Amino acid sequence: MNTVLLVLRWAAVLFLAAMAGRLISKVKMPAILGWLIAGMLLGPYGLSLLSEEILSTEWYKITIIWMQCAFGLMLGTELIWTQIRSYGCALILTTLSQSLGTFAVVSAAFAAARAGSGGHQ
Repeated sequence: MNTVLLVLRWAAVLFLAAMAGRLISKVKMPAILGWLIAGMLLGPYGLSLLSEEILSTEWYKITIIWMQCAFGLMLGTELIWTQIRSYGCALILTTLSQSLGTFAVVSAAFAAARAGSGGHQ
């Protein structure tokens, strides 16, 4: 496919994702949720506006790395540190228990799968 057309398709998806982010933020939800939903709907496993051909180009991979940094900052600006501080120990305990619990369950599942296969890879 023509490179100009690929870039235009990517720009259209980026614009639609930004609009979805604004729409979602109007209902008091994080804008990043709109971006994620748009990505799922418009990407290669949805409407395929972004095809595998676009996703495999070098310029796309480099751009995505930069955008991941930008979205990380976007998430950071939506955190309200005074609210997080007010949650205190409950937030820390919940985060640790969910993280460690998930790790334990996934590790046990992999150990069981490995034992079930006789330890062969």
